[in-house]
Amino acid sequence: MNTRRKEKHSRNREEQHEHRRFVVLKSIYSGARGGIGREVPLGTLAEDIAISREEAYRIIEFLTRQGLVEYLGAGPRVALTEAGTKYIRNGAGRRRTVR
Repeated sequence: MNTRRKEKHSRNREEQHEHRRFVVLKSIYSGARGGIGREVPLGTLAEDIAISREEAYRIIEFLTRQGLVEYLGAGPRVALTEAGTKYIRNGAGRRRTVR
């Protein structure tokens, strides 16, 4: 594969990851009805958007590091932070990604 094709493939893959992060964040937002701190069970979330629990955990870890969600432990459960709510409400839908 030439360099340009490799770069394009890499960009496409990263865009897919960014979009999946957005889908997870938006699903948490919907499950929490937009409320900060409202708990959403991670297992149900993964099933609802048809991703594996392992992928859901990786995405939640990323979103936690970005300060958009909070991991609540047993269950496991997650909740939106104020930053996560603002991200969705303030136009993230135009981009539909989380970088």
